[in-house]
Amino acid sequence: MNRRRSGNDHIKRILWSMSLLITFCVKAQIQSNSIPKFYQSQNKKAIQLYLDSARLLSHKTPLRAIDKVNKAIELSLEDKNTEGEAESYYVLGTIQQYLSQHDLALDNFQKCLTTLQATPSRSKLKRKAETATSNVQRLRFLTYKAQAISYLEQNLTGEASNAIARCLETPFAGSNKTELFEVKRIMADVLLKQGKRNEAINELNDILTQEQETGNNEGIGQTYLRLATAHQQTRNDKKAIEYLNMARQYAEKSGNVELIVYINNQLAQIFRQQKNITKELEVRNNSIDVSQTKLSNTKEAAFQNTEIGKAYVSNNESDKAIPFLEKGLLLGKGGKLILDNSLFKSSNDLESMAGAYKLLAQEYVKKGDSEKALMFLETFVQIQDSIKRIRKRELDQALELSREIGKNQQKVDLLEKERALNQQSIQILKQDQQLKNDELSTRNSVIGTLALVTLFLIGSILLILKSARDKRRANQLLAIKSLRGQMNPHFIFNALNAVNHYISQNDERAANKYLSDFSKLMRAVMETSKHDFIPLNEEIELLKLYVQLEHARFKDHFNYTFQVDEALDTSDFEIPPMIIQPFIENAVWHGLRYTDTIGLLQIDFRKTDEGLCVSITDNGIGRQKSQELKTKHQKQQHSTGMQNIDNRIRILNELFNINIQVSISDANEHAAQKGTKVVLMLPKHVSKHA
Repeated sequence: MNRRRSGNDHIKRILWSMSLLITFCVKAQIQSNSIPKFYQSQNKKAIQLYLDSARLLSHKTPLRAIDKVNKAIELSLEDKNTEGEAESYYVLGTIQQYLSQHDLALDNFQKCLTTLQATPSRSKLKRKAETATSNVQRLRFLTYKAQAISYLEQNLTGEASNAIARCLETPFAGSNKTELFEVKRIMADVLLKQGKRNEAINELNDILTQEQETGNNEGIGQTYLRLATAHQQTRNDKKAIEYLNMARQYAEKSGNVELIVYINNQLAQIFRQQKNITKELEVRNNSIDVSQTKLSNTKEAAFQNTEIGKAYVSNNESDKAIPFLEKGLLLGKGGKLILDNSLFKSSNDLESMAGAYKLLAQEYVKKGDSEKALMFLETFVQIQDSIKRIRKRELDQALELSREIGKNQQKVDLLEKERALNQQSIQILKQDQQLKNDELSTRNSVIGTLALVTLFLIGSILLILKSARDKRRANQLLAIKSLRGQMNPHFIFNALNAVNHYISQNDERAANKYLSDFSKLMRAVMETSKHDFIPLNEEIELLKLYVQLEHARFKDHFNYTFQVDEALDTSDFEIPPMIIQPFIENAVWHGLRYTDTIGLLQIDFRKTDEGLCVSITDNGIGRQKSQELKTKHQKQQHSTGMQNIDNRIRILNELFNINIQVSISDANEHAAQKGTKVVLMLPKHVSKHA
């Protein structure tokens, strides 16, 4: 049904494009070939107003900024203002560059340069009078510079070098030293990425000498910062620290407070590697002072306090670490956690605070204060849940932003096609006026033009469809990685509780054994989460480790068995990682742990004609009884977990063209404890290369 609807939409688009072509021809006949100068002047002001608004909105609301640019492009095409059109493409490219959409950004930078080449030529007298600081030359310089940055972000150092060379060839490069030195610093970045450190250092030293002559404190600070980076790559920490200190001095002179904090963080990282805690604390305390007094940045101050706490932890000074870790929690009155949306706008903002809670719990465990340790562990798990929800929201927002950017890019492309079609239509009318006596020839010319434009439109539509399919596949891969990475923090919390229990019982051997197995499981989960498919034998080992941990916690509730068909080659068969674990977890947590007697969990792997059959059978209380015992929160949590696995199986089936099937039923309908049986059917020849 969806494919049929999609096909109808494609036909509608083709018909719409053809009708648009006819409309353009009619417009071309009734409109004048020139626009009055008054309206041209008004449109030029409006274009600049839209572009200035787009620049202001670019970092806060990128989609609104792109909409402003689209309006500027429309007016530029209407006014035949090629300079305005070129500048619009440049601004659009910078917005996409900020959003890390470097492929789209490079396309629009190239459109800008192409449009500038099509700018109507001036007379010889005007060209002689044109100065190097003209808008066209400045725009060409900035566009080449932006191209170099996007190429560098994509590790295309050769293309970045070519863009910088063209940038330096423009007349504007010789008239603005501040911009010239910035481009040369980008060239030094390219050399560093190419591994040409000595050349990069020589280039930066040359820039530094010239910057010092001009007295540009901001530029001098940026140059010292890059010199520090170059020496860090050569592991010359002494030189790196020297240049970072110089960079900070000039950042203070120029009043760039954010740069001061950034440099302090770079210094702190080096001092931590050197285990020089005194120097690390000095620069981090400086960052706290700057953040609170000059930036009013509570979040940055909290981050620095957390890092100071970590430094003390690494130095085995728990009593000194705890106060700073607690400062990093952003606690309000009564010790309540501050979760202000203005402070925590992304999941990454919560990561540092979550780490502080975890470290605090560990330090209180060392001090023997299990009550506080448990309190901080519980809050750590809550924050992890919040991070999980925020990441899901961020994923949805990223997908929506990607779709909207795609729509806006299509709109820009349609505007370009409209301009091209209008120009072609006007040309046809001119030919018609010149060849009135040759009606047949004119008719054939129009038909040929229409046929070419129609073929062009059809080809464009096919390219758009291919792009849509590629984007959909990319979105599916992103979604499946997100679902695969959502490990239930409920298990982590209970596992840490088990460790705490063994510690409280002075059972050090059991605690160490459990913690060792738990860390093995975590490492295995993180390793397998990088792959779409893993060998079956690795999945079985991971499941055995997981069941072993659960059995250690509920050994009075169930025993378990693993049966693997001898005819099954587990090293040759590949399956998606962690596809079986959620069903085993449900069997333990919602079936076996409520039994009055010791139950049995059976996990069987059997080879079939179709592929692989995995069955998870328990003799627990059954699905109906488990549902009756659950609290409202447990029902919601279980529903979310099963929905995630259902979504993952659905996307896997669609993305890799396979047919994973799951069936859930009562294991024994007539027994008091009905138990539950889950059967997974995985098709033969499942492979990550499918």
